[in-house]
Amino acid sequence: MNPDHLPDLQQALLDWFAEHQRPLPWRRQYHPYEIWVSEIMLQQTQVKTMLPFYTRWMSELPTVHSVAAASEEMVLKLWEGLGYYSRARNLQKAARVICDEHGGELPADFDHIRALPGIGPYTAGALASIAFNQPRPVVDGNIERVLCRIEGIGEPPKSTPVQKQLWSLAAEWISHGHAREFNQGLMELGATLCTPRNPSCLLCPANAWCVAFHTGRTDTIPAPRGRPEIIRIEKLTALVQNGDCWLVRKRPEGGLMGGLWEFPTWEELPSENSAAAWLTQQLHEDYGVAARIGPELFKMEHDYTRFHATLHCRLCTVAEIPSVPPDNAQWLTLGEISELALPRVFQRLRKRLLDEASA
Repeated sequence: MNPDHLPDLQQALLDWFAEHQRPLPWRRQYHPYEIWVSEIMLQQTQVKTMLPFYTRWMSELPTVHSVAAASEEMVLKLWEGLGYYSRARNLQKAARVICDEHGGELPADFDHIRALPGIGPYTAGALASIAFNQPRPVVDGNIERVLCRIEGIGEPPKSTPVQKQLWSLAAEWISHGHAREFNQGLMELGATLCTPRNPSCLLCPANAWCVAFHTGRTDTIPAPRGRPEIIRIEKLTALVQNGDCWLVRKRPEGGLMGGLWEFPTWEELPSENSAAAWLTQQLHEDYGVAARIGPELFKMEHDYTRFHATLHCRLCTVAEIPSVPPDNAQWLTLGEISELALPRVFQRLRKRLLDEASA
């Protein structure tokens, strides 16, 4: 774009954002803590999906100090259903750093923001610009699309050369003194008008300068990403019942969905003929449980980012009073299990057991 046109583009975007911005709760006062939580929740998550989680979080944990003092179990429970749980754990780690080193206030210094756990270049730029109105560039998926279309960049936006170009453009274009509104305007434009399919170009405040619009290439810019190969996984889940209680275990810290609870599950699916003997041995070795293994009750399907998992669920009943389970396991009622943080597929599984029990 001709640099002489940049002031006009900036003003057009600022005027449009002032009139059309969505009334999101963290935009009322631009409190740094609220901006921070919203940005972490919005990673890999759309606004309409995260809003109920944001509202619940702010009701329970209204300050940085409250996050730092909360139990990890509470933090994960409030995050339950949003996925990418490392975001929640890093948010709490960062809250404790902020309390220990910055008096409980999110630091305004960019380098201090960037040093916090879970804060990458995009989030640091978003916090600096939106919370503190500093002229720091941000480039997310929405902004990538807007910049590529305005500049007519046809190469894949995730490629290293294009990423460098986009970050350079974002830094050049940012409106000093109005960084908060300008960066949010780019994000809002990509989320509401400059959408991946069927963009509303005639309503766009930047259409006068948009190469993709004027050359009829909005359907091919930016270049579409190739679909990742979906990996299919078969798992065996034991629904071990002892009266009104069920056996659940806590996943190891640090791994996928670490710290969340689940019904005992193995990423191995023995043949139908050997499943009962195999599961009997696993329950005894891992949990000290002697159980009668029933047939497969049902299957639960679940999609992750690059995985499609099928859980083969078998009902198992204890053959004798079980010993005390290991530290990472408990016997709990379905009501008690609902108080734990579970991955979404196990939330569905718990609900199915509850529905069948009350049928």
